[in-house]
Amino acid sequence: MRRFFLGVLGSTKKSIRRSRSRSRSSDEIAEIFNLFSDRTLLFLLLASSFIAAALIGQGKN
Repeated sequence: MRRFFLGVLGSTKKSIRRSRSRSRSSDEIAEIFNLFSDRTLLFLLLASSFIAAALIGQGKN
């Protein structure tokens, strides 16, 4: 599971680098990065809470 999260984080960094290499204004890139990072953090938070709930559920059985 940890490997999956590291892979997701690695791919987001790569995509950010790709978008920076293209000729765009820095403000536009910053906006995209802020939106993307917020969504990614929210997704990771939800995923980790589901995993925690599943582990707690397994422990009770």
